[in-house]
Amino acid sequence: MMTFDHTFTYQDFSCEVALLEGAEKTEFEENSDYTLCYVRKEKQFMARFYARNREHEAEKISDYVVVNPSYGYLSANIKTAEISHYTTEGVLERQYEKGGGLISGFLDERVFTSKEMVQAAIYFLIDTLGDVGYYYNISMVKTVNFVEHNGE
Repeated sequence: MMTFDHTFTYQDFSCEVALLEGAEKTEFEENSDYTLCYVRKEKQFMARFYARNREHEAEKISDYVVVNPSYGYLSANIKTAEISHYTTEGVLERQYEKGGGLISGFLDERVFTSKEMVQAAIYFLIDTLGDVGYYYNISMVKTVNFVEHNGE
């Protein structure tokens, strides 16, 4: 898994974004009479929106630690399917490719205060990953309670 650091900016707000890239999964399938070949690929990404200045440094973690939560997470799943057929000469020719991206996640509504700001975060992720045609559903969350262990 690889991590890339970015900065998200919207109007006068900015925060860090840690983008984690997962391994690509590939599935290969041929139909029963070997006339069609399917290659399906899937790649997953996780974007964590946070404030670097609120993160704990390892040497400063002691007996009492208040862990500051992130501003939210967006998960992107990019899926493609390449469909090819075999010619009468046995040569594999690409017929067409389908696919797209799915983005889901949750963002803290105290930080992401408008629909436009949420869309800016979504398009930030799309611009970073490349536009493959995305569908998305983002939940806005409000903290009403929490569970913690702080070393006491």
